[in-house]
Amino acid sequence: MADGRYVTWDRWDAEHRALAERVAGLERFAGRLEGAEQEHRAMADRIGALEKAGQEGAERERGRRDRAWGVVTLILGGLVCPVVVTAIFTLIHLAAH
Repeated sequence: MADGRYVTWDRWDAEHRALAERVAGLERFAGRLEGAEQEHRAMADRIGALEKAGQEGAERERGRRDRAWGVVTLILGGLVCPVVVTAIFTLIHLAAH
């Protein structure tokens, strides 16, 4: 600025080019950010799917364990306990005579 009212062409052109370079850099950066956001969304979706698969696996394992305990309880309650109780009563009865 020579007297505060105008800017020389060389100064204006240099400032304009510098600003244009900065805007171009910001546009490139924004493009990379957009790609990063898409990657972030894809990763979040994959993490969600993995967490869901892990929870389903844990639920399946819990169901399998519950069924195994049910079978063990059925066998012990239905077969072993009556035989043991009958054997104890028999031994007590035989020992009494």
